[in-house]
Amino acid sequence: MTDGFKGKEVQKQERTLVMFSGGIDSTATLWFVLNSVEKYGQVHVHHIHIQNAEGRWHAEAQAVSAVLDYMRKYAPAPFTYSESAISTPSFDKKFLYDMEIISFMTGYMTSRDPSITKVILGATGTDYAMGSTRAVAQSKASHNAFHPDVDDHSGKVKEFPLKDLTKQQVYDTLPLELARLTWSCRRPVRVNGKFVECGICKTCTQELRGIIRTALPTGGAV
Repeated sequence: MTDGFKGKEVQKQERTLVMFSGGIDSTATLWFVLNSVEKYGQVHVHHIHIQNAEGRWHAEAQAVSAVLDYMRKYAPAPFTYSESAISTPSFDKKFLYDMEIISFMTGYMTSRDPSITKVILGATGTDYAMGSTRAVAQSKASHNAFHPDVDDHSGKVKEFPLKDLTKQQVYDTLPLELARLTWSCRRPVRVNGKFVECGICKTCTQELRGIIRTALPTGGAV
């Protein structure tokens, strides 16, 4: 992990942890949090390089770097940042859900750093409409395993500030130049040395297809 996360050595001031992937939802969520500093206070951002059979982590890493550079320059509030990496094998083309990995990390980080009193995640009304009951239950268990003496610690600290917005509404909250920097496709392909959306993964076909992305260049990263 890099600058910002120091376990039990951190200051006693309450902090907000924002889990960040570089996609539309987490970028809009981070932008919202940094524009609501009176509610969220000191902000720490964490990205997980999820290395699995989808092979998207290089494209996500580029987006994360670009988005955070933009945020450092234009967001109204500062933040600290850390990152981690996890490589997950696949079994019969199945591997850990992102939500399980993220919740494992939020459970770990909150158990080691008691100053983190809020955990902010990017999820939209579109995501809720698609349904993910099993994944939600597994994610809660992953987080709560680090807090065995607390009744549903996950439910107490996690917030989804954009959960009532559709994917289009979430996209529209972002400045256009920031939206262009994000990446959401789960199976990127390389064309002339650049990552482009596959057009066939679940994200491309179910979540991004209906979004009006104003003036984006061909193969633009969203």
